[in-house]
Amino acid sequence: MTQPSTQEECTPSHARPTGHVTTIRLRTVAAATIGNIVEWYDFALYTAATPLVFQRLFFARHDDGLLAQIEPMLVFGAGFLVRPAGGILFGLLGDRLSHARALRYTLTIIGIATAAIGLLPGQATIGVLAPLLLLVLRLAQGFAAGGEWAGAVLLLGADNPAARHRGIAFALTQSGVAAGMVLGGAALWAARQLPEAAFLSWGWRIPFLAAFPFLLLGLWLRATPHRDTPIVRSARPHAASQGMGLQGMGLPPILFT
Repeated sequence: MTQPSTQEECTPSHARPTGHVTTIRLRTVAAATIGNIVEWYDFALYTAATPLVFQRLFFARHDDGLLAQIEPMLVFGAGFLVRPAGGILFGLLGDRLSHARALRYTLTIIGIATAAIGLLPGQATIGVLAPLLLLVLRLAQGFAAGGEWAGAVLLLGADNPAARHRGIAFALTQSGVAAGMVLGGAALWAARQLPEAAFLSWGWRIPFLAAFPFLLLGLWLRATPHRDTPIVRSARPHAASQGMGLQGMGLPPILFT
């Protein structure tokens, strides 16, 4: 009796991947990448706008000039402080509902918060509410961004765990970071070409409002049903009965998100 000559012949027919799932779908890659683009578009945009806009329009009424410079950066940094909390919450939501659904939530929060910054009146109009509302929106952005990147990676892995070229797909997702930073910096640079009065009045708002089309595109891409992570599906009954995390290892689910 001859032995099977290839690994494929040794593999049961029901376990072999079918032709249409040997690669990760392009739409899934785009859906996973769009969130990183929006997240880092906001990062670059807020960083560049801090000395040009926020310091002058939202924190200008200070006798202490140094404080007026520090406060916008503190608001910026606050968004990073809440990221771990967002990662925990959206990681748990992804484990229990699906990472595709959790990513729709994160993208919606980031997109709406970024666009809302472009609608905020300045301190001269609403006083102390202006920096406070800016802080609230920045916290919302950071909270949602905490669950975005890891969820995007899991979304790709769940689309087809046996796919070829998965590393390339993951790299393309990470490239959304660079793309977002370039787009954010370029958008504010273009707005800065307006006359000074026009830029400070309405021109700086356009790049922030431009996040809304990204939001609509991302929601459309992520509206297509995606496979949930097989590890998560198989682990849920056991986790519910034993109080254990993913992969039956007794570890918290957030370690895998």
